Amino acid sequence: MLFDIHLFHQDNIDVNQKHRTRIAVRAVIMHENQITLAYLQKNHEFKFPGGGVEINETLEDALKREVKEEIGARVKSIKCKIGVVAEYDNRNEPDNEYFKMESHYYEVEIEHDLEKQELDKYENDLGFVFKSINIRDALEINRSTMEHGINITKWIKRETLVLEKLVSITNTEIG
Repeated sequence: MLFDIHLFHQDNIDVNQKHRTRIAVRAVIMHENQITLAYLQKNHEFKFPGGGVEINETLEDALKREVKEEIGARVKSIKCKIGVVAEYDNRNEPDNEYFKMESHYYEVEIEHDLEKQELDKYENDLGFVFKSINIRDALEINRSTMEHGINITKWIKRETLVLEKLVSITNTEIG
C-alpha cells in the first residue's frame, strides 16, 4: 500500500468515541502520465470514480459497479490496492459522536468500449463526465478550484491529497 491518509474535516474529533463508518472504493485508472477521472463540469474539479459499498457487496463488486455508473466503463482488472483515506467529520446521527468515511483506492484497468453512464441525480446535477488528463494538470485544476471555487464538494480535499500522492510516485510503481 502506497498511502494511508487521515483527514479531519472538523477539529476536536475523538476517534475513540462511538461513530458510524462508511466504506467506499475508488478507482485509479492510469496509463503513462494520463489518469481517467470523473470531471464535475459544474464545479470544475476532478474525482476518482467510486463510491459507497452496499450491504452484502464485496469491495471488488462495488468498484466495478461504481466505475460503470460514473464513467460508463467496465473494469477489465483490479491490479492492486494503492491506499486508504480515512475522513473524520461531524456526526450525522444523534447516537454517534462522529462519522468516518474509509475510501479504499485500487489501481484498475478498464475496457475501452464505453457505455452510457448511470448517474445519481446529484452526479447528473454536477455534470459528471469521463475525462482522461495529465495527472499533474488534474492536480493543478483541483488545487485552483479549492483556492477559488465557491461551490466545491467536500470530497475535493480528499481527491486532491490522493492526486498529490500519485504525482509523487514514480511511473515504475504505478501505471
